[in-house]
Amino acid sequence: MKFFFSLFLFFFVLNAAFAQKMLVSVAGKRSKIFEQRQLDASILIDTIKADHLYGLGPVENLQGEILVWNNNTFVTAIDPDNNPLIKKNVKGLKAIFFVYSDVAKWDTIRVTEKINSLPELQKIIKNKAYQHGRDTLSAFPFLLLGTIAKGKGHIMSNGEKVLDVTPRLLKEASRIHLFNNEQVQMLGFYSVKHQGVFTHYGKFIHIHYQLINKKNQIGHLDDVSFDSSMPIELLLASKENTF
Repeated sequence: MKFFFSLFLFFFVLNAAFAQKMLVSVAGKRSKIFEQRQLDASILIDTIKADHLYGLGPVENLQGEILVWNNNTFVTAIDPDNNPLIKKNVKGLKAIFFVYSDVAKWDTIRVTEKINSLPELQKIIKNKAYQHGRDTLSAFPFLLLGTIAKGKGHIMSNGEKVLDVTPRLLKEASRIHLFNNEQVQMLGFYSVKHQGVFTHYGKFIHIHYQLINKKNQIGHLDDVSFDSSMPIELLLASKENTF
């Protein structure tokens, strides 16, 4: 009897671990850009089979930033006049690296704590996820809805084909973007095990923002301070999802 119970427990744990593992998928690595100096594509977004796709990453050859929100694809690049150029539902889109998940249902958590920096946001996301029964040792996606008092981001947009990847080129391709008092929605991924894969070294979150009142302009979030007078909603993938 003990043998069958142990066998049942083993497969139960294995199944749970497999389901958690499949919550987040990754193609390519961030280190491909900054260490290997390669900007070619690791994945064609159109080939991903998902009913409710959420994902982010940089366009191949540093041609912009990608945000996929429930199967709606947004790309922001920089035009010749140094203004953000937004495109929607681009076909044939390729990414240097891409982190993604297929999520049909989300659980909404109200955040009342003040958030004045990206490290504070990272800490709150971890704590809220843990408090609501998520495995914070495994990668997971999240959404954020709220109003940013002050934000800083960047758009990787080179504008031409790269023949030689240098530190100077990478610096010049990173177009800094500052914004204030903006209503946003954000997609992010948390992981303590993917530094250099889809997060910076020393950080556990990678977030792309979408500015609702600026034609859904998107970018990579570098720093943030939320308007404390407005509610913030954190959405975590519901346990009812089947991965």
